[in-house]
Order: sequence, then C-alpha cells, then structure tokens
Amino acid sequence: MHCFLHIGVEKTGTTSLQNHLYKNQDILRKRKFILTKSFGYPNNHKLSLISRNASKKKSPRYYLNFLNNPKLNKYRILRRARGELKSANENHKFIFSSEHLHSMLKSEEEIRNLKENLKSIGFKSFSIVVVLRPVIEMLRSRISTGFKNGNFENPVISDPWKHKVPHVYQIESTLKRWMNVFGNENLNAIKYSNDLLLCDFFSLIDSEIDIDSLSHLEKKNKSLSFEIMQSVFLNKEKLEKNLVDKKERRNLINDLINYYGGEANQNKIYISEELQSKFNKAFQMDNDFIHNNFGFSINSVCRTEEVQRVNNDLLSKINHYIEKKVL
Repeated sequence: MHCFLHIGVEKTGTTSLQNHLYKNQDILRKRKFILTKSFGYPNNHKLSLISRNASKKKSPRYYLNFLNNPKLNKYRILRRARGELKSANENHKFIFSSEHLHSMLKSEEEIRNLKENLKSIGFKSFSIVVVLRPVIEMLRSRISTGFKNGNFENPVISDPWKHKVPHVYQIESTLKRWMNVFGNENLNAIKYSNDLLLCDFFSLIDSEIDIDSLSHLEKKNKSLSFEIMQSVFLNKEKLEKNLVDKKERRNLINDLINYYGGEANQNKIYISEELQSKFNKAFQMDNDFIHNNFGFSINSVCRTEEVQRVNNDLLSKINHYIEKKVL
C-alpha cells in the first residue's frame, strides 16, 4: 500500500484542503484513495503526537494532555489504524494530512519514528507533499492566527531577526530532514496559490482525477483584518484583565469577525518594500534550495506599501463595540 503524506506547511490552506478531502472521500475511494479516522480527522494530528519523542520538558499543554490520556495510547491508536487498513490491498492509496507533521516533528529521529509507525501498520512506499509560500506572508498569517487563539500581540512585522523564528520557517533544514528519512525523490513541493491549490495537489497524487467532479474548496479560516487586530491590541491590557480565559478571548475575536468581517476597505498587516527585501534576503538560502530542488521561488512578491493603511471609521466602530460589550 502507498501512503501520501501532506505535511503542511502551516498557513498554506491546510484546513480547507483537509475538509475538502473528507468531504469528497466517496469520490476519492473510487480512485482507490482511502481516508482514515484513527489518527483524527479531518486533521490527522495524532500521527505527529505518537511520533514525537516522549518528553515532558518544554512540551505544549495539549501534548502533555495526550501523554497523560490512556485512551490516546500510541499502540491503541496504531491498532485501530491497522483495523481500518485490513480490508485494503496493494492497489489502495492512503492520504494523511496534517500541518503538525511539519511543525511538531523537529528532528530526524522523530520523522523516522513517524515512518516506522506507518510501516508497522502496513505501508511500504511513501510520497511526501509539502506546500510552500514566502516566509513573510506566513508570518503575517501567523500573527492573525495568534489573535484568533487569544494571544493579543502587536500586529506589526518587523525585521526578520527581531522575531523568534520557529523551525517551520527554516525551510531548507527541515525539508532536508524529511528527505534524509523518506528520500529526495519522494518529497514533492507545491508553490502555494489560493486559486490553484486544489488543482496542484491532485496533479501530484493523481492527475486523472476529475477536479470538476469534486465539491468546491471552501475557505474555512475567516480572515482577520488589521483594524480588528489593532483595536484589540490597543485594548489589550483591559481585555486580558476582563477576559481571563482564552476561550472568552477567542469568542470575542469570532464575534468581531462575524460583526465586522464583511465590511469593505479592511486591511492586512502591511508589508513595506524595504521589509519585503529584508525577508527575501534573510531567507535567500532557503529560496535557492527550493528553486534548485523544485523549480520555483518563495521570494515574496506581494503588494507592498509605505505605511499601514487604516480604515478609521471601521476602527472606531470596533473600539465602540469592545467598550460596550466587554470593558
């Protein structure tokens, strides 16, 4: 049996793609593609959890909860997965998708753990699929995600060396680890495009799939405007005092998106030409690696501006809502 592993990266339409796969699983099954539920769905996040080195030092809370939950025992999960695979034959192909495979498995040893886990339930061959985009655009999206998760930080992108750059941005070194484990020839990269993601993904795994026969790719993550982030950040101290539970903060962000997400003239965190150039220079080695191995560039060419544009009328409305409903 063959295994397709879509490993992310984060902020490249992974949530939409995962939901799309499960929504179309009956059509995919006709092409011998099978999706499972043992590792979680639509995000197969348990694959990364059972492949991490079990250390309680500096581990996120959700991982500690996993380690302490007997129902999420590694061998129980693998046994359940083996049961899902027992009716499959050599012609079947399985798709697993989780951005956590890329972001959580930080060492070659952990990636080897993943491979051994998959081999233990019957897989003999593998294809790794990764979607890549410019680092500065990933960072802008991560700041927005931070707000959605209740972390109200300054919505500004500064020089690359002023950020705590996680390993997910260190593209060359992380992909080399995957290549060392699964083989250079088995790692396939796609350049992120919101419009072409679905077409590019299926052209890699099965070019004969009729894209038109599948349901449309729906964007699951709601966009968060700069105006919402800026207003929340300006009220950060009071909000964190009144909304101690992060769930309450997340609910506030969802309410703001629902109330004001449809208004015109909303803006993203801006990127200046100078900043864009600095990021492209800082990650030039990664870009060269991607270009040499996969034939495309991840240098940012998005629209740049000299200063942050702000819809002051919208900002005023959001401030008023926050003062009235929360403060």
